Amino acid sequence: MEPTGDPVLAPFADPRALPPAVQPPRFPRVLVVDDNPVNLELASALLSELGAGPVLAGDGAAAVALALELSPDLVLMDLQMPVLDGVEAARQIRRLEREHGRTRMPILAFTATRVDTQRLMDYGFDGLLLKPCEEPELLKCLQRWCTSAGPLIERAAGAG
Repeated sequence: MEPTGDPVLAPFADPRALPPAVQPPRFPRVLVVDDNPVNLELASALLSELGAGPVLAGDGAAAVALALELSPDLVLMDLQMPVLDGVEAARQIRRLEREHGRTRMPILAFTATRVDTQRLMDYGFDGLLLKPCEEPELLKCLQRWCTSAGPLIERAAGAG
């Protein structure tokens, strides 16, 4: 039986199979949750420019499912959305993290409205990022919350 595929590339199809010195740098995966497509597009463009991998969701229910499936490095969650608002989505993510023994992922309220930070923490949020945000604020946010941000974000910071 002949082997299928390219025998030279086959052992490297999965990045986890690479020796540590050869593995590509890991970019932070950021789940952005907002019911406004323009906000999603802007956040996605900024994150991509900084070397992060944006994942987009249009409501809290989709956010809960994606957060548990992907375990992103950071979640930016709008507060007021249809289907399931950001507060309830954050509560559900926290409950499911506890039930499944998952590591706590940082969830930031991503809103245009100033909100009491203690109240946000009571809801399960770790912080606040005000909209609209510019690249420097988003970069600071990634540097603070994404421990896996690594060289891509450092390179983006040096380029700016």
